[in-house]
Amino acid sequence: LADEDVAAYRDVLAVSRTRNQPGHAARLREALGAAAEPPVAIVEVAAEITRLAADAVADARGGIRGEAITAAILAEGVARAGVAIVELNLAGAPDDPRLARVRALARAARADRDRVAGD
Repeated sequence: LADEDVAAYRDVLAVSRTRNQPGHAARLREALGAAAEPPVAIVEVAAEITRLAADAVADARGGIRGEAITAAILAEGVARAGVAIVELNLAGAPDDPRLARVRALARAARADRDRVAGD
C-alpha cells in the first residue's frame, strides 16, 4: 500500500506541473481522487488491526498483553493519520463517500483502542 501511495501521489505531482494546460483542475481532482485510494485502504487495515489487537488483549498475559496494547495504540494512530491524508486529497470533493468511511473507521479504531488503553 505504501508503494501504491507513492505512485499515486507521483501522478498528483505530475498533474500539478501542468497547471497552465486546459483541463488542469479536472485532471488534478481526478489524480487526487485516485491518490486517496491507498490511504483509504491503509485506514481500513489499521482499523482491523486495532480491533484484532484489542480483542487479543482480553486473552493475553504478561508481555504479550503489553505487545497487543501497543499494537492497538499504534494501529489506531495510523488510522487517525490516514484520515487526515484522505481529507487533504479529497478536499475538493466534500461529498465523497470515502470521507465518511474513513472517519467511521477511525472512530471505531479509537473505540477499540480505548477498550484497552483509554486515556
